[in-house]
Amino acid sequence: MDIGLKKIILTAFVGLYLSSCCSWGYNEEDFVFTQQESERFGPYKIGDTIYFGSNTGDLDTITIVGIEESQRTGRKCFSRRAPANSKRITIKHLPMDYWHGSTIKPGEHPEIIYQRVFSIVKLPLKKETHYSVSFKSFIFMDTTLGEFYKQLTINGRLITDSYRLKHTYPERILKPDDIETVYWTDKNGLTAYTNKSGETWTIKNVK
Repeated sequence: MDIGLKKIILTAFVGLYLSSCCSWGYNEEDFVFTQQESERFGPYKIGDTIYFGSNTGDLDTITIVGIEESQRTGRKCFSRRAPANSKRITIKHLPMDYWHGSTIKPGEHPEIIYQRVFSIVKLPLKKETHYSVSFKSFIFMDTTLGEFYKQLTINGRLITDSYRLKHTYPERILKPDDIETVYWTDKNGLTAYTNKSGETWTIKNVK
């Protein structure tokens, strides 16, 4: 066999090997959002202002500033990043609070305004769905949306079909005003939350 033919066969073999190794294979239903997952973004529209009142009379206010989606199919050969489908909601605290989400330049006073309150990420290769909730000092990350309750009474109000989310890093709950528990419903999104000292806020402008 001459050298030229050997090179052609070797090149074809290497190309076939690489294409089989680097192509992603997954089921479409593991990539797209289910109807329930899509509906969990329904309570929010850009520009909405949402109020929460506590059992001590304190008022928290947020506004929805962004609802973003991004998809990475990863079906092209040599793609180094695994496929993922994500959607997220960004809020702004009113009045301005200093929480997550800003870029701080050297010498500048940190001005943190925005926070990604809710996100869902689909990872089809792992057949996993990841949920994330961030609100003030609270962080929740898991493959399920917390513990489901058919009925709960919070601040004297009956809350139905809610999910109880506990802080993913309980060791970070140190100060009395650190939030340790969040309640989420598909109907209203962020519905209630409780801090370490027991103060509890519930959503005021319910739908």
